[in-house]
Amino acid sequence: MRILIQSLLLIIVASLTALGQQPAASGDSSARAKEIIKQARAAIGDEAKLSSLKSLSASGSSRRVFGEREVQTEVELDVVIPDKVRRSTTTSPFPGAEFQQIEVINGEQVWSDFISSAPMGGGGGGGDNVRFGGGGGGGGGGGGFNRVGIGGPGGGGDEASRQMATRTEFTRLMLGLLAAPPAGVQVEYSYVGEAKAPDGIADVIEAKGPGDSKTRLFIDRNTHRILMLSFRAKDMRQMMRGRGGQPGGGAGGGQPRGQGGQGQGQGQAQGQGAGQPQLTPEEREKRRQEMQEAIAKLPDVDYFWRFGDYKSEGGLNLPHLITKSTGDQMNEEWQISKLKINPNIKPDRFEKKEKK
Repeated sequence: MRILIQSLLLIIVASLTALGQQPAASGDSSARAKEIIKQARAAIGDEAKLSSLKSLSASGSSRRVFGEREVQTEVELDVVIPDKVRRSTTTSPFPGAEFQQIEVINGEQVWSDFISSAPMGGGGGGGDNVRFGGGGGGGGGGGGFNRVGIGGPGGGGDEASRQMATRTEFTRLMLGLLAAPPAGVQVEYSYVGEAKAPDGIADVIEAKGPGDSKTRLFIDRNTHRILMLSFRAKDMRQMMRGRGGQPGGGAGGGQPRGQGGQGQGQGQAQGQGAGQPQLTPEEREKRRQEMQEAIAKLPDVDYFWRFGDYKSEGGLNLPHLITKSTGDQMNEEWQISKLKINPNIKPDRFEKKEKK
């Protein structure tokens, strides 16, 4: 599977390079793009079914790749249209320990939390949950919406930037699943060209917005299914290699960051349990600025989300396999085992619980 994905991405990368050398799109670019998007929506389901979609939930197992290491996680995603989304990622790296990363968009509010059931450092202290994170931040630059999970890279910097990154990732997710952005999000479509893949030709549409973000959708010319989306962002892998997996400190208020979120959260919990000194507000601000400057210097790289294993659920034809890659390196493969259309999701699921 991994070799197949890498071969596909190499072809797509070559196609992207060719597309970048093409002349600017003609005046009918927007109209042609909208027609292709309309066909992609019809391939998902008729407009009556799509209009009746109020919520969806998906769950399944994810295989995340960090260099030579793989981590198995369980992922749950809840969406209430138009502006509520909750992603929960749970992993148990060793017996007696469970780490859960939660990321939420609830209307105007963006927040995240990290819960650990790992025993604390001292003798006899184990078992109590330890929470990290604060209000907002979309993972503090390292959550699933801003990493290699259902989101992608991003975050870092100030609070507004992190929240915008989180909302951008949710917009991309909805574009990939439903060929439409969340209600209230303005997206401009333009036709870019075509890309060749092993299984045929894809029309390439560029979706611009929010925050001037640009996402390219690869839509199969025959089936009209969305095969993949791509975008460019900072290469966070270099940040992780340079930092050696140390916790981020300041900007996230002690929240685990980066591609090793759960593992770092464990190390951070143990460090604080062993009496690690807390940073002062000035030290946190200094670290935040250093992190922001370091991220700004990183090179850009292409990120890819590939959609496959389409199945009918509630009259809608939706993907059940999402593969995430940075360049030609696979980051995550999420196999959706359960997908429900219009489940009854209670509003309090998107509200942050008070810490005990």
